[in-house]
Amino acid sequence: MSEVFVSEHLPQDTTKIIIDGLKTALVSELTESVIRDLKPVFGFGDSLPSAYSEGEKLYKLTMLRCPGSDFVYVPSDRSFTLTLDSDAVLTVYSACRCTQIERIHRAGEPMMERLTVIALGKEES
Repeated sequence: MSEVFVSEHLPQDTTKIIIDGLKTALVSELTESVIRDLKPVFGFGDSLPSAYSEGEKLYKLTMLRCPGSDFVYVPSDRSFTLTLDSDAVLTVYSACRCTQIERIHRAGEPMMERLTVIALGKEES
């Protein structure tokens, strides 16, 4: 059993999205989903769980960007760090892995990429 919490971040002009130290450009949308695994706890002889314990917490980030504008390579074969740097808070996602890259082609518009990233850690300061 797992729960999913979704919060949407729309990057402002002052927010920098940094992948392994390189600033990305033209990111129009960023969505964060927190996936928390809940494990049932059974008492002796119980057929229904008496409680749930919190398991692993993962962060799923979905980012829509124009790929040719910054030439930032998102590695799919190794982990990387993704940082959101705004005026108010610095958020660092660690042990990130790119799980999906979707290219979106629409007539009369530049090609866009939707990146899906899973992160194991998150720190805010």
